[in-house]
Amino acid sequence: MQCAHIVPVGTSLLGNFARSPVGSSVVRSFGVDGWDRFSPDDPRQEVVCGSFEPLRDHLLDFVRSTGEVASAELSSLMRAVRGLGCDPSSTRVILYATNTCTSKLAMSVIAGYLKELGFAVREYVIQSARSEDELEIAMTEVVDRAISEALEMAERGYHVCVNATPGFKVESAYLTVAALLAGLNCVYYMHEAFKDVVYMPVPPLQLKEDYRRAILELEKPIARREAEEKLGRIMLEELIYRRLVEEREELVRARPWALRIAKLT
Repeated sequence: MQCAHIVPVGTSLLGNFARSPVGSSVVRSFGVDGWDRFSPDDPRQEVVCGSFEPLRDHLLDFVRSTGEVASAELSSLMRAVRGLGCDPSSTRVILYATNTCTSKLAMSVIAGYLKELGFAVREYVIQSARSEDELEIAMTEVVDRAISEALEMAERGYHVCVNATPGFKVESAYLTVAALLAGLNCVYYMHEAFKDVVYMPVPPLQLKEDYRRAILELEKPIARREAEEKLGRIMLEELIYRRLVEEREELVRARPWALRIAKLT
């Protein structure tokens, strides 16, 4: 069976490494203690970028010696791979990280390890979310990159799954909703209590047709009054309340991520 897995990348690998005997001395020597909790604008992010290759080598050695328990991404992914009967040689893994040095470092290490195991891996970097506007960009990029590629693979006969375990909570929640709206039918989560993968219910979701048409009508910004004439005031208010449409300076337009979903479905 041809399989594909969409896996958001967080920083659990960095935390696990820092708590290991060897890793604790390494992070201290590089001055990056607590690096798994760095905010996107922490100045020590640049320290990580400046020492990317040596840090990557240390982390990759740690993963090789520790195996899949080295990170939430690997432990959940590898359990799902075995459970679904996916052969690494016919399995694609789509990794995406936020645009921070720590997240990109973790993704690079995980990608390198998976390639050594025989997986085909694609890596994407999305906007880190420090504000509502940046979250909007991040959500749009998830649809543009990860979800779009996943749908293409599904059309080619791949069994496509979303790993909802790792990554930052807001992005992972959005990824799951976007995947369901796009028609993907496999979502799994590594349950801490069970210590195993749980496959989540995946009821078919879709945008209401009147919502979808309304979102497409608002692809380009138009005046509020014109939008009300096209859609009706109640519909427009509903779309704004649901954050599918935004209003700025008396202009109304579909939010970019909602527009991408409307075009995919």
